[in-house]
Amino acid sequence: MCFQPLSARPARWFRYFSMNIPEGYLPVVVGLCMAVGAGSSIGEFSLRGGLLLAGAAAILFFIHGSDNLTGFRRGVDQVVYRRGGIVKEPKLLVTGEVGVREAWAATAVFFVLMLSISGYLAGTTHWLAAALGVVVMVLTSQYSVGLKLSYHGLGEFVIFLTGLGTPIAYIVVTNEVAAGPFAVGFMLGAFSAAINVNSNHADRCYDAEAGRGTLAVRVGPAWNRRVAVALVVSGWAAFGWAMSLGALPSSAYALLVLVPVHLRQLQLLYEDEPVAARRLGFHAFRVLVLIVLAVVLVDPALRTIRS
Repeated sequence: MCFQPLSARPARWFRYFSMNIPEGYLPVVVGLCMAVGAGSSIGEFSLRGGLLLAGAAAILFFIHGSDNLTGFRRGVDQVVYRRGGIVKEPKLLVTGEVGVREAWAATAVFFVLMLSISGYLAGTTHWLAAALGVVVMVLTSQYSVGLKLSYHGLGEFVIFLTGLGTPIAYIVVTNEVAAGPFAVGFMLGAFSAAINVNSNHADRCYDAEAGRGTLAVRVGPAWNRRVAVALVVSGWAAFGWAMSLGALPSSAYALLVLVPVHLRQLQLLYEDEPVAARRLGFHAFRVLVLIVLAVVLVDPALRTIRS
């Protein structure tokens, strides 16, 4: 038997669980930053915030791990690999670098961690945060297993739900409900879901051949592009809602520099370059989050949501 060097194993597992969509921990980070100075003690803020981030990471690792396993079992990844298509992340089950049993075991660990953290927070926080958290956890965890929502055209809806990490985080650490974090969360969820449209658009032929009924497969390329447009427009509408509520300070208008970037993202999709559109969408999303974090933490004019 040939064993890989120990130094290669962490890198291999990092590659297996590496992810871009939905980057669901970022909405949680935004929610925590919006809650800074809103009244909770440093100790409670650190404990709850740390658990939220760990729980979000566990959910993402479980989603990604189970998606890889389901895609391998149903033959989606083999189809892509065999036909020389572009894979969005390393398919180490296909190449044999990761065994199925060890992949199931690792994914199960994240599932248990996800349930443990969610159970603790649900029993010790505001009822609305608990209810939303349960909904998000249950639905997102069934992206590729259980109900297999991504196989029934609901993948974008699941990705949109990750934006609820912002209001959930805010409520968990402050025990207060405010409309502002919901507006910001809807914005993040819509932009994330728009990126996922590009991913499924790129894979629609492979998914159709393997029987995976993503939204792109079910509605076809023309309507799939329209969904991307609707999500981007919805994201900017949510931005306007957040500004009108005072959830973001006036300095957040700096986000408007991303409008031409999103237009270019949609143009690439319409030019049948979904992989390039997806890549650009990721860059735009990260810049958007960085700007939001900067203005929320730095701008002294932000008072409405914390009053």
